[in-house]
Order: sequence, then structure tokens, then C-alpha cells
Amino acid sequence: IIINMNKHLISKNTPDDFENRAVLTALRQAVGRGGEIGSSIWHTCSWNDDTEMWEIEWAEEKTGTVNLMTFSRDNTDLEVDMFHSMACYLITQRGGHKSSDENKFLFPCFANLRKGGASEKVHSVIKSCVGHVPGVTSDMSPSGIRVSASDEMVKHPMLNLAGAIVRGGWAFEKESRLFYYLTKRLHVSQAGLVLSDMANPTQHCPMYRIDGIVEEKLRQKVKNYVH
Repeated sequence: IIINMNKHLISKNTPDDFENRAVLTALRQAVGRGGEIGSSIWHTCSWNDDTEMWEIEWAEEKTGTVNLMTFSRDNTDLEVDMFHSMACYLITQRGGHKSSDENKFLFPCFANLRKGGASEKVHSVIKSCVGHVPGVTSDMSPSGIRVSASDEMVKHPMLNLAGAIVRGGWAFEKESRLFYYLTKRLHVSQAGLVLSDMANPTQHCPMYRIDGIVEEKLRQKVKNYVH
């Protein structure tokens, strides 16, 4: 459903809707609660060259903790690709002019709201899809995104259950604190790859490369020159 919701938001072609699409994508990938979307700031974002993933310090609304969250390219659907979502959001200047200030929120329109305000705002985004996206009803809540992402992780045959637990932010470290600290990044990353439609989350997922595009353009230039 979230793919179709994002398709609908993209079709509206407004800065607000590109921001809303990025918010829904981030929530799904982070298995987040609706109110958590307004907490992340640019200063906590970084790029990991080894894993080729974008990393954010994600604030857990319910527990009050801050945990690592990774984002990789989507393997099948551009509509729920985090990088494409953020690029459209930034290019349309809903967030682009704010990204230069490292202390600014990623999604300022969802930040500094009253308690429950961010979640209500996400709910209004979902409601805006009612009548336009099959299966979306007015009583659907942001928690539905978290539930569906959790189901997707748990049902994946190649993902260790620990990955789903750690990425979802459930209390797990109490069971084995050493295991949690030693393998947290691994499990968070692998669970994220499942949400990016990778068939085997234990394999490396390289980022998009521009090399092929450049090479094709050069071939076309040579071809046009020769003919």
C-alpha cells in the first residue's frame, strides 16, 4: 500500500507532497512510530563508505533513546527508495535550503509540534490518500506502517529475528547486552536491506553508480560524431 500511496503523492507534484512522500518512506524504512519523524537532525546524518548506506541517529519516541538507523537503496521500487525520496524533497526546496544548517531538522514541518502532533500530521498524509489509493481507509494510523514493515522483516526467510527486533527498537539488549552491542550495526543494516527488497540481506548492496550513464553518453557522442 505504501508504494501506491507514494505514487499518488508523487503524482500531485507539489513540494508538500514530496516531503510527505519522504516522511512515509523514512517511517517505513526505520520501522518508526509516527511521532519519531520530527526528531532527526542533519548533524546526526553520515555516509558509511564500507556499507554504502546513509546512517542516522534515530530517536525512539517511546523509550527516549537514540539508536542507529541505516538506509540503503531500494532494489525494486523507486517510489519507496529513500535516496530518491530525499532527493525530490530537497530539490523541490521543501528541505534543501535548510539542509546546510547542521542543527536543523530533516523534516522541520514535522518538528517542534505539541505531543502527538507529528503523528497526527502523518495520519493526515495517510488520510489524503483515501479515495485515491485502494485499501487506504480514514482509520488507518501511522502505526500501520510500523506493523507492516515489522511483518515484512519477520517473514523474510533469510533475516535473523534479532534484526527485526533491533531495527524495530524493541527492548532486546537486556537479554544479552554483549550480543546487542557487538552485532547491533549488522542486524540493523540487514533488516534495512530486507525493507529495501534485497533477496539476500547478508550480501553487500552497492549504491547507484553514475559510471554506466556517463559511459552510455560517451558512446552516443562517439556514435553521433562518426555518423
